Amino acid sequence: MSTKSVAPTIENASVSAEPSRPGFSYCLLIIALAALVPMLVLGASRAISYDGYWHLFIASQNRWKQFLFEYKANAHPIVYFLVLRVIQFLGHSRLVLRSGAIAPGVAAVYLMGLIAARLCRNRIVALLAAAAYGFATVMIEIEIDVRSYSLCLFFALTAFYFLIDFLDRDFTPSAARSLLLFGLFASGAIATEYYAVFFLLACLAALPMVLLKETEIRRRALRWTVANWRAALGAVALPFATMAYFYLTHIRHQPLEYGHLSGFYYEAGSSRADFILRNLRADLNYILPFEITSTNILLAALALIVPAILIFAFYRGLLVRNFFAGLPGLISLFIVVELIVVSLLGRYPFGGFERQQSILFPFFILATFVLLDSLVSYLRAAWLRAAVLTIVALSIAASFEYRWQRTPRDSEELFSREYQTFENTVAHPDAVYLDQFTIIGFYIHTHAWKWKLDRHFREPDRIDECRLTSPSGEKMFLLRDIDQWNFDLHNPQIYQTLANSLRDAQLTSASMFLLKQVQGPATPEALLTEQTDVRRLAAAAGLHATILHDDPAQAEISFSK
Repeated sequence: MSTKSVAPTIENASVSAEPSRPGFSYCLLIIALAALVPMLVLGASRAISYDGYWHLFIASQNRWKQFLFEYKANAHPIVYFLVLRVIQFLGHSRLVLRSGAIAPGVAAVYLMGLIAARLCRNRIVALLAAAAYGFATVMIEIEIDVRSYSLCLFFALTAFYFLIDFLDRDFTPSAARSLLLFGLFASGAIATEYYAVFFLLACLAALPMVLLKETEIRRRALRWTVANWRAALGAVALPFATMAYFYLTHIRHQPLEYGHLSGFYYEAGSSRADFILRNLRADLNYILPFEITSTNILLAALALIVPAILIFAFYRGLLVRNFFAGLPGLISLFIVVELIVVSLLGRYPFGGFERQQSILFPFFILATFVLLDSLVSYLRAAWLRAAVLTIVALSIAASFEYRWQRTPRDSEELFSREYQTFENTVAHPDAVYLDQFTIIGFYIHTHAWKWKLDRHFREPDRIDECRLTSPSGEKMFLLRDIDQWNFDLHNPQIYQTLANSLRDAQLTSASMFLLKQVQGPATPEALLTEQTDVRRLAAAAGLHATILHDDPAQAEISFSK
C-alpha cells in the first residue's frame, strides 16, 4: 500500500466528504451535549463579568441612535451586540443572558468533530478532538462569557469546515459554493470579533502551500481557479470588504492600545526574544493539558512542534487521509506569527487574556489530533491503537477534572456590597448622578429594570438623562456624565456639570453614586480632607453637598440647589 497522500477523486469525493455513519454522528452529538453540562453548571452559578454587563448595557439601549453611539465607543464589532438585543427580550437570568455564547459554543464542539472527521482516517480520533475542545476549561470559560468570542469561533470553524469541503470536492464545479460559503462565514466571524482577521489571513497563506505541494493538485487547482474566477474572487473579496467597512466606520476610531493590556504589548528597549517566548508560553499554557513551566521547556517543545508541523504539511510520504490534512497546523503556525508581529507593532496583545488568544485554540487542537491520527495509522496491532487512544481519552478526562476543580465559581454579583450600601443610604433620590465606570456597576443590579433614554444634553456638558422602571413599577431618574470615566472628587468640573444638568433637567437635587475604580483615601484624616473638598467645590458650583457615605471603595453624596 502506498504511503503517499492521495487527493480524493471525483468518484469518491462524496464518500470522503461527509462522516456519514450514523454511529459517528450520534457519538459526536453525545459529546457535544456532554460538553454542554459544565457550560450550564458554570454559567448558572458564576456571576457575569463587568465587561459582560457592559455589553448587555450597550445592547439594551432603547434608541438605535444611542445603541450605535455606545457600540462605536466600544472595541468590538456589532454582530454580537445585535444578538444580545434579541436575547434580552427572552429574560434576564444568567443562562439566558449567556445563551448567545453557550449555543454557538456547543455547536462549535460538534463542528470540531465534523472537521476532524474530514481530516482524520480514524473516527475515534475525530471524536477525541471534539472532546478535547469541548472539555477544555479554557473554552468553557469563553463559552459562558457574555462576549463575542464564542460566536466568532463558531463562525470561524464553520468557515474552515467549508474550506475543507471545498478542497474535498476535488475542484469540481460544486466546489464554488463551498468556497463562497467560506468567504461568507469568514466575513461573519470578522463582523463578530476582529481577531478573526488572523484566521482569514492564515487560511489565505496556508492554502496555496497545500495546493502547491503536489504537481497534479497544483494543475487542477489552477484550472479550477481560471474556470471559476468569480467564485474565487468573491470568496476573498467579501471578507476583505467586511474588514474595510469596519476599519473605516469603527476600528480607526479606537485607541491603538488599552492600558489594562499594557503587559502584552512589546515595550521598546526590552528584549524581543524574552517578550515572544514569555507570551508564547502563556498562550500554550491556556490550552495544553500540562503547564510549560520554563523557557527551556518551551524551547524544547518548539524544537519538536514546529518541524513536526512543517514535515506534516509538506512531506508526501506520511499516512494521512488527504493532501490538506496539514492545513490546521499551518494555520496555527501562521496565527502565532501574526500575533507576534502585531504585538511587536503595538496593535494587538500577545499572550494576553485567554479570550484574546482563543482564535488559535481550535486549530491547534485540530493539528494535534490530525498528527495523532497519522501516528496511530502506523500502529499495526489493533490492541496497541486502542491502548493509545484510551490513554488520550483518559488524559482529556483527567485534564478536565484537574482544571475544573480549580475553576473559580464566584457567584456573588460584582459591587453587591456597594450597591446595598447605596440602597440603604440613599432614599428615593430625585436623580442618581453616575460616571461611566459606575453606571455599569449600577446596571449590574438593575439590568432587569426597563432603561429608557429620555434625552441627551449636548456640549459643553455631555449628559444622558435616563428613566428607569423596575419590574414592580418603581421609577428612578439617572444622570450619566459621558465625559467622566471615574469621578475625581477633587475635580471642580464634575460639580459644575451636575449643577448645569440639574438646571437643564429641571431637578432640584441628585445623589451621586461613585464606585472608586482606584481605591480612595483610607485614613480618617484623608477621608475628612476629601469630604471638605467636596463641600467646598460643590458650594462654588452653587450646590449644597451632604456626605451620606464615603469609604475607600465608594461614595454616596446628596446634592441640592
